[in-house]
Amino acid sequence: MRKLFVVLGLQVYACSLAYWQYLEGVQTDEAKYLLNIPYPHPPVGRFLLNLFEPFTHQELLWRVVLASLMAHAVWLIAKMVQGSTQKRICMCLFWLLSWAIVSQVGTVMMSVLTALQGLVLVYWYLQESRTVRPEYVALFWLVSLFTAYQIVLFGPIVLALLWKTMRSKWHALLACGAPVGLVILYIAGNPLAAASFVSAGGQNTAVPFGQLLHMVGTSWLTAGSVVLSILGTMGIFKQRDWPMLGSFILTALFLLTSFRPYYGILFVPLFIVGCIYMVNDLQKPMQLVVLQLIALCVFGAQHVSGLPIYSERATLQQIHASGKYESIAILGSFGHQWQYESTVPVRRYRDDGEDQVVVCVESCDLTDSGFTKMPNTVLLTWKKL
Repeated sequence: MRKLFVVLGLQVYACSLAYWQYLEGVQTDEAKYLLNIPYPHPPVGRFLLNLFEPFTHQELLWRVVLASLMAHAVWLIAKMVQGSTQKRICMCLFWLLSWAIVSQVGTVMMSVLTALQGLVLVYWYLQESRTVRPEYVALFWLVSLFTAYQIVLFGPIVLALLWKTMRSKWHALLACGAPVGLVILYIAGNPLAAASFVSAGGQNTAVPFGQLLHMVGTSWLTAGSVVLSILGTMGIFKQRDWPMLGSFILTALFLLTSFRPYYGILFVPLFIVGCIYMVNDLQKPMQLVVLQLIALCVFGAQHVSGLPIYSERATLQQIHASGKYESIAILGSFGHQWQYESTVPVRRYRDDGEDQVVVCVESCDLTDSGFTKMPNTVLLTWKKL
């Protein structure tokens, strides 16, 4: 009965965060995955997400599924900890109360899937060699690489795991390196993927190095709600676990070269392992959990106060309710979320006289072009006279 209440509590936690993200609306990257647009990531993850595109509530379904997987990942964490029940509970709470988890659980992002896959890999890494089947590890590694490229940051852990569990070291090198080679071949044969790599590699070149270090440091600190970040990093360095340390350094370097705030979640599985190394040194772990909760509340308050207004869905619903149109034009810069939310094709405004409805995402006045304002829309919308 106690386990049932825990399962139900975790599911309420997952559904609450999923619904919170649902209210914020679809983001550009989420729309790309849901629509199976062939960049920037390889096909496995977005193919699976796109299978339910005909389903009316596709977006909400996947938010709940991904949030549930991340919430119930605590059962893996509990198995990693060798200690008292209290310490296991504390480690699970460290995961659930990490800002990167709370802020991204419920998003339809490949970074969430990558963090979950990374947690599975570190779980296997901490198991005794005889309990891990290397063929399963190799297959999981292959599928993970074709889900999101960032899983390669966990390569040192995978190599060490295969090295321990396979009799032939050459087979271990092949099992780890061959999937990476296949991904490279995929990128070479996919111009959009190759272009995204070039773009990602150069996106931080204009940012001063000091500012970049501050951004990465902030992402590192907030990812684990300060407490888990510090304890996890201390544990990794104290244990001198070279594969784990290698993945930690690769993740930090990746953020330096291709920074996005949501990549901070990739630190969290590594923090968990580092904290497990420190668990026997923690005299009052529940007090640390309370401190982490306080930090989480501070980050949450800042996030809510600066929450952007996702008005695409509301605007398109108002337009579709006002009549039937063959297409909708957007004046200004816009992302794939417009394409996902609209039931008709969306295109860029070209002033060629063919548009019936134009939505302005930047300041504009189309009165002289034969348009009139559509009343009571969230974003300024013009309708052909």
